[in-house]
Amino acid sequence: MSLFSRLSLLHHTDHPAPANPTLIAPECHAPDCHYDGDQYVMVKCRCCGHWFCPEHVDAEESVRLINTTEPAVEGLSYYLGLCLGCRGAMRQQHPTNSAWLL
Repeated sequence: MSLFSRLSLLHHTDHPAPANPTLIAPECHAPDCHYDGDQYVMVKCRCCGHWFCPEHVDAEESVRLINTTEPAVEGLSYYLGLCLGCRGAMRQQHPTNSAWLL
């Protein structure tokens, strides 16, 4: 099952949509990628803070749904994960034991 399918399934089955959902539409931060989508398709990297499409997110990395509690963005939910660039940098820094990052 693709990462996109897993994200869509997680969003639609585990968390009911709020009455007035806040929708954001970020563009993928990877070079030469102009994919854009909503926060239920895109993943925000927990290290660099940029948004990435499913093709530029580490498929082995689990993602989690974040629900904000701030009144200014009530109802905003998004996925938090790890982009391929940050994952590669972490593996270079700790090539023998990167299991602690998971």
